[in-house]
Parts: sequence; structure tokens; C-alpha cells
Amino acid sequence: MDQQTILELIRKHADNTATPAERDALMSWYREKGYRDVTYPDTEDAVEARMLERLLHRVPHRKTYPIKIIAIAASVLFALGFGILYHEYLAGNKATTGVTAQNNSIKPGTNKAVLTLSNGSKVELNQAGKGTIAYQKGMQVVKSANGQVVYSLANHTGHPEASSSMGEPSFNTVETPRGGQFEIVLPDGSKVWLNAASSIRFPVSFVSLKERHVELEGEAYFEVTHNTSQPFRVSSGKQVVEVLGTHFDIMSYDQIRGIKTTLLQGSVKVSGDAGKAVLKPGQQSTFSAGGPIAVSAANIEQVVAWKNGYFRFEDERLEDIISTISRWYDFDAVFEDETLKDEKFGAFTARFSDINTLLNIISRTGNVKFVLQGKNIRIMRKQ
Repeated sequence: MDQQTILELIRKHADNTATPAERDALMSWYREKGYRDVTYPDTEDAVEARMLERLLHRVPHRKTYPIKIIAIAASVLFALGFGILYHEYLAGNKATTGVTAQNNSIKPGTNKAVLTLSNGSKVELNQAGKGTIAYQKGMQVVKSANGQVVYSLANHTGHPEASSSMGEPSFNTVETPRGGQFEIVLPDGSKVWLNAASSIRFPVSFVSLKERHVELEGEAYFEVTHNTSQPFRVSSGKQVVEVLGTHFDIMSYDQIRGIKTTLLQGSVKVSGDAGKAVLKPGQQSTFSAGGPIAVSAANIEQVVAWKNGYFRFEDERLEDIISTISRWYDFDAVFEDETLKDEKFGAFTARFSDINTLLNIISRTGNVKFVLQGKNIRIMRKQ
């Protein structure tokens, strides 16, 4: 493809107007140029230099392109793990960075969580070795080879809890800190991806229960095992989501305006104290206590970006962006100019990138700059 075609496809991709064929063509081009025969050096600067060299061979920098298009192109590359920090190289002029680091100690999050068992004991899941963690109510709790926590019927091991009767339900809780995420396989086989600063409380076993009921704080993505005789319900504050078998995301952080439920597959019924709504795939509901449930079309790629390893922000308030990334990178932010909170920005980066990568993209798409001091970020308007 020639460079003009490439930039046009990038624009369409960013505007969500690209056809599936156009998107596939663009992604194929990036994968070919980014991944073919590539080896990743030890440092991010070395990765940057390697990727810039490859890109500049393909898209000559003697011609100047609009900064917005350049930022979008770089963002797509970030999301593919290329680690380029300076998008303006493509235009042949390197702009002043919008990030100043003073003793920066902000790192991306990792897979970590705490499991609280029904007896009150706690297990640091990121430190636990592979294998059996506990036996409870006839269930076996195992940390798998790929790092998941999996609940399943216990084998006959002679352990007293491996064959104990169900009795009254016992509950476990998995909680991620700021800067953590984790994947759990519930006792019924349903999968849950827990985002940063979130928790889920669930029965040790669903056997003999009339419903599968879990409680969520924060954000999680669910892939629920189908079982018509045992409905699956998720409580988040005063909202309840009922499903039979489906894929959906619930975001219920205190800082977010309302609880957002997004359906990818199947059907869910969302209930609140002022009404109900049944969602179809591609729809999102927003619920605030005491108010009606609003339903709208969802940007699915944006909603599940976190679960797929990306940050994807499209014309979002800066305060909301900072709130989201602070949970993952575990930092505190101060807006020195309050008016910046409502200004809108966009970015598309790998979730495990250095925070400078993400902040540079945001800075280059608007009139904002960042000063990093330890675990704190000061946000101000460019002079």
C-alpha cells in the first residue's frame, strides 16, 4: 500500500468508519512491518529506535502530515506493542515532550490479587505457587499453570474438607488492589476477569443453590456458563444483572457516573430501584441509584480494551481518563488547572506500556502537560 492509502485507513480506523476489510488490511500491514523478523531488545528506547527505523523505511518522513493523524498512527502502533514514544518522527519534526519526570516510580500493574477464604485466612495469589491452594466444602481451589484461580469439585484426597457436606453456603472473596488484575474460574465454570481496584464475593460451591449469586465492586468481565435451571446474578450496589449464559462487562467504581453494564453476547436483564431493562448484544445500560436505567449503543472495543490488554480512550473527559489509569498505574493526581478536567482527549496504548508512553500521546492531542514526582502526577495546562 502507498503512504496516502495507509494514512487514509488510519483515519477511518480512528473514526470507526473503516469496513472490516479495510481494518484487516491495515492490521495486516502493521503486523508485517512490526513483527516480521523482529527481536525485542532489552530497553524501551532500543525498541523505539528499531520500530522507528522500520516505519520510516515504509512511510517516508519528508512529507508532513497532520499531527492528529500522526498521533493516531502512533497509538495503533503502541497498542500492538511497538513502544514508540515520539509520534512526530513520522512528520520529520520531534516536538517537545509533554511529560516531565522527577524521580518517577510509577509502573504498570501486574496480575495480583488477594483471596479471602471463608474462614478469614488470606492468600496472596501472585505469590502462591501452582497447585492446590485450599479445600472447602467439597471444592478444590487451584492455581493453574497459567496463573488463574480455578474452583472445581475436589478429588478424593483424604482431606476433611475435600469430602465435607455442603451445609450453609460459605463465601470467598477475590480482591485486586490498585495496580492489579486477576482471572478466576468460578465453581460453575464461569470465567471472571477482575480489573484493578475491584472485588468479587461468591459462594464456594453453587451445588444445591437455587441461583448463582455473586457480588461485585469495581469492574469485571464475565463469561457465564449456561445453566437454565440456575440463573446467574451479579449485584453491584443497588443494581442486579440476571443472566443465563452470556458475555458482559460491569463497571461500578464509585468515581464513575453510574453503573455501566455492557453486553457482548447473549441477553441480560438489568434491574434497579426505579425500573428494569433487557439488553441486546452491543448495548450498554447506565444506572444511578434512584434514577431510571438508560440504554444506548456501546463501543464494545473501548469497553473491553482493558481485558484485552489495552487502554482505549475516545473523546473522553480528562478527569475520567486519569481516574481509569490511576487505578492501573497506582498513582495520585492533582489538577492544577481544574478546567482541564472537562476537556476531552483520546489515546490507544498497550496496557503494560510505560506510563510516559500514554501521557505523551494525551499531551500531543491537547493542551495539557504532566509532571511526575514519585507516585504523584501534577496536571497543568501548557504555557
